[in-house]
Amino acid sequence: SGSITLHIINYPTMHWRDKGATVGVTFNNYRVERGASMKYIMFNGSKSLTNVNGGLLMDITTTFSVVHKMVVNNMTVTFDNGKTCSWNVARTITWSSPATSVYQVTVTGDGTVGSLTNVAMWGTNRAGNSFSEQLTTPYSANSSCYWWRPTGGVIVLNGLARTLTISYGVDISGAVWTGAPCGAYGFMFSWTNPAGHSKTAVI
Repeated sequence: SGSITLHIINYPTMHWRDKGATVGVTFNNYRVERGASMKYIMFNGSKSLTNVNGGLLMDITTTFSVVHKMVVNNMTVTFDNGKTCSWNVARTITWSSPATSVYQVTVTGDGTVGSLTNVAMWGTNRAGNSFSEQLTTPYSANSSCYWWRPTGGVIVLNGLARTLTISYGVDISGAVWTGAPCGAYGFMFSWTNPAGHSKTAVI
């Protein structure tokens, strides 16, 4: 139930393919329910998506990329037990073509939260705890890899009991993979346990 409203903020002066065009998306009591359990989440708030350099995804070539900037301010999510959380997003998504018929997406964090930079998402979870997601190295994925497997990027999750770092595109030892994009073994979790010891797990 509920609704999602989309509109081009600077229409009719601009259309979506124009450089600088911005789409506003408003969530009005937009409720998604799981029929089997009747549990639901409900969204209220708005976000914007700006076409930074113009063009459409169909226009991408090996020499032309499309850049989108996403901003979300205080999106409220309500759960079926009445608890709420809030999300903020500030990130840039770049769609490119490193080779003919191959497409890549790269995501960078644009936000600053306290002393943290390159923050892509932050807010307060349903327990009332603050969290943030830093992209200390831009996240990337490639269409030539099976199911768009990530090819690189480092995400730092703050606000947990212990900060968790996830490194994508690593070899079996956890080192950054430097070979062909799709040859990486997987990704690595890094954290410090309660005794103060550094721990890693390569998946």
